[in-house]
Amino acid sequence: DVLRACKQVANVQETLEKVRRTVEQYHATWWKETVDMAASVNVEPSAPRTCSRQRGRDNVPAATPEEYFRRAVSVPFLDELLAQFAQRFGSLQQKVCKGLSLLPSVVLANPCLEL
Repeated sequence: DVLRACKQVANVQETLEKVRRTVEQYHATWWKETVDMAASVNVEPSAPRTCSRQRGRDNVPAATPEEYFRRAVSVPFLDELLAQFAQRFGSLQQKVCKGLSLLPSVVLANPCLEL
């Protein structure tokens, strides 16, 4: 039902915020898995070369390929995901979900429902 889904959205958003705060730890795990998969097909992970002026992709400074992909892929991905969650499930949408709990069919089905 919609009310449970709204609560689950909030839980997912909190989890994503936790991942973003500790992205170094999570990225290290993801990187290890990626390196293991790449090794199974004889591929050595490497960062793209950097130059003084880049137009087609990110040109973030990084000492290692892991650091490059954390800065260029993991962090922007999590930031965009959190921004989309905030846009699609913001405070107004949460209020609308809580307003749905006032429908008679919902009140009859869940008499002790928390708002």
